[in-house]
Amino acid sequence: MKDVTEILRFIDGYVARSLDRCRDRPALFFGSPEALEEILIALEELRDFILSNDWPGTSSRSGYGAFLVDKKDVGTLDYTLMRRQRDGVTDNQQLYEELCDTWAEYLRSPYRRNS
Repeated sequence: MKDVTEILRFIDGYVARSLDRCRDRPALFFGSPEALEEILIALEELRDFILSNDWPGTSSRSGYGAFLVDKKDVGTLDYTLMRRQRDGVTDNQQLYEELCDTWAEYLRSPYRRNS
């Protein structure tokens, strides 16, 4: 059986690989930028649950939700949804790249729970 540290390393590795793929032919790996964001959010909620024992989804989509509200002026929408609905972005490649940059910024921010 895996311990908590191994599970967290696996999740963090998957997120890192997803962000790498996001920059190089993302449509080959993900159906849409929105789908990728939902996968990353689900993994972050799982990670947050492991670290905090909070039920997934009860902490405003983990630190990512707070990060979006405070740093990206998104409100209650996901980043990709906001960019499409509010800002009219239609280019998937542009949205993948922006999403990668947003997640990279979030991962380095104090909003992400590390212990």
